[in-house]
Amino acid sequence: ELLQEMIPFARREDIYGLDEQINDIETNLYNPLRKQKGEPMNTLLAGSPGVGKTFVGSYFASQRDVLTVPLPIQFLDNFEHFSAPILSRIKNAFDIPVVILVEDIEGLLEAGISVDSTGQMSQIIDPKAKSRALSLLERMQDTYKIYLLCSLNHPDVEAAFLRRFNTIYFPLPSPDQRRF
Repeated sequence: ELLQEMIPFARREDIYGLDEQINDIETNLYNPLRKQKGEPMNTLLAGSPGVGKTFVGSYFASQRDVLTVPLPIQFLDNFEHFSAPILSRIKNAFDIPVVILVEDIEGLLEAGISVDSTGQMSQIIDPKAKSRALSLLERMQDTYKIYLLCSLNHPDVEAAFLRRFNTIYFPLPSPDQRRF
């Protein structure tokens, strides 16, 4: 109930045309956590704004057998000192797997855009931020057994970062999806 105040839950019947994406999330993240069998994978929902990434994330937040907590990206900066101890205590006390739902995860890399004199754009990533982000992702999964379900608007992100996720692409909505 507290989580629903933070993010309105979507119902499965409210989501149209994203069955393949939902099945991929179920198969690679939620089912291994529920069954405690197999290796869950951090999951990255990639696509343009407005294609349903947050909506699908809110559907998974509504499920009661895996605690899916929506957190702003800023909470990951202080994860080990603030969020990890709290989430670990909840995880252990209730014997429930934990997934953190984060929008716009590319902010973790503190990336910027550079434009050269010809108008060519390229991404600039702070090497220290990249190192911190990659280290944090590994510790979350290996040390705390807490996984991520994240959204990303621009899939042109550092390859080392993307390798730590099962990336699921959300295409632009079809005419049927828009009508629905």
